[in-house]
Amino acid sequence: MSWQILLQGFFVLCACTGCYFNRAVIDPYSYACFTPPCREVNPCILEQYPAELLEKKELYGLTELIAIALKNNPQTRSSWAKVLSSAAAYGQKQNVFFPNITGSFQAIRARQPEIEATSIITPQSIFGATQSPAALQSRRGATDIYFGTWGPMLSLSYLLFDFGTQKANAEAARYSLEQAQFQYNDSIQSLLKTVITDFYSYLYQKELLQANIANVLNAELTLDATEQGLHSGVRPLSDFLQAKTQLLSQKTNWAAQKQELELAFATLLNAIGLPSYMSLQTQELPQELPKNDLILPLETLISIGIQNRADLLSAESALRSQEQMVKMTKRQVLPQLNYQFEIGKTYFSFDGNVTHDKYNFVSTFNVSMPIFSGFYYRNAIKQAESNVVVAEETLKSLQLNAMKEITVAHSNIHTAFETLNWAAEFLSAAEEQYAVALSSYQQGTQTILDLISAQTSLVDARAQKAQAMQDWYLALASLSYATGLISPTTIYSQEIFANELD
Repeated sequence: MSWQILLQGFFVLCACTGCYFNRAVIDPYSYACFTPPCREVNPCILEQYPAELLEKKELYGLTELIAIALKNNPQTRSSWAKVLSSAAAYGQKQNVFFPNITGSFQAIRARQPEIEATSIITPQSIFGATQSPAALQSRRGATDIYFGTWGPMLSLSYLLFDFGTQKANAEAARYSLEQAQFQYNDSIQSLLKTVITDFYSYLYQKELLQANIANVLNAELTLDATEQGLHSGVRPLSDFLQAKTQLLSQKTNWAAQKQELELAFATLLNAIGLPSYMSLQTQELPQELPKNDLILPLETLISIGIQNRADLLSAESALRSQEQMVKMTKRQVLPQLNYQFEIGKTYFSFDGNVTHDKYNFVSTFNVSMPIFSGFYYRNAIKQAESNVVVAEETLKSLQLNAMKEITVAHSNIHTAFETLNWAAEFLSAAEEQYAVALSSYQQGTQTILDLISAQTSLVDARAQKAQAMQDWYLALASLSYATGLISPTTIYSQEIFANELD
């Protein structure tokens, strides 16, 4: 029997080693002051340029950048993985509609001692002694008996009827899947808005850099004019110094703007899912002014936003899921009808003899319902109803926020359009004013203050024109996002869009 003892000890040892533990179980404080060893820092291997970036020679527009972002940005891939996880969870919830079949095999080996008692008659009991329990001597013996049972077992269990409890649970999972799908759509729209914002912010910084270059050129013209006047003796040295100060100031702004441009470009690359050290050429900021700012009425835009915004649709699905959870919790207290069937075959071993039954089975119909569980189901219903209220108020809050965003974006469209047109006229007037001031200064009819003032106005006009262009495109992007529409052009009415095509 030694091999049996060794075998049992081996299984016990395997069971013990299967549980992970370390010194922290006995002395947890020893890990409080643990300092991890220093690791060797390996050089970072930069990623190679994507093949599509190497093959494309044309300038990248907004459409191409959005396509790259949808392919490479981790945000969309993470949201899609959540959708797949919710779909798998929905599939898991439907397993109760199928029979549950389980196969098992059980083996039992046991040793049990059997006690045997014998009585011995002493001489005192024979020769006239009184019979008493003490006159009998008992001896006890123990015999080890080994026996075992083993055999396969097949079990089938099936929920026949539960008043729709599990159906409501599955429906709640289905609405959770819809919620994840709408969240995925919302992540795409958020990514789209981010790319549009970063793209036009980069073009704005690029336009400011061009404006700074033009400002430096104008400052050099002013400096040349003052230098000529100084050499001819008609202008004082102070004019030359003021012009030189303005030139150095513009060059300083130019150098600072280069850094802002690099930062905006790195932000754009990060938004489209590319490393910031890569480079690509983009299109310039469009200079053509919009013909009009006529868009759909505010009430129509709000209606479109309420029906199309992915975050609102996601909140509605969350509300439907919580409503199904209320149904499920209320039906949990109702009776359930279950069926269970077990069939198997058992082998018996005793004193070296092995026998078996041909087969055995148990067929059971079971009706059960909870009678008292410490008010668990009552509190579960209250919790589910409270979750419905939370979902309703969350949806209402999102709707109010959507209305606010659409209203503000609608107003910003009109403001940005007016500002853009006034900024264009301001730039045209400032350029003409500077040309006249420079010519008049060279002729001696105006002072250096007039020329510097005209130059400053031109600098402001260029900056305001670039800012107005950025505000216009960002206003379109904000309104398209607020209404749940992907393309900004869809916010235009069909008549205006048709006129623009003509």
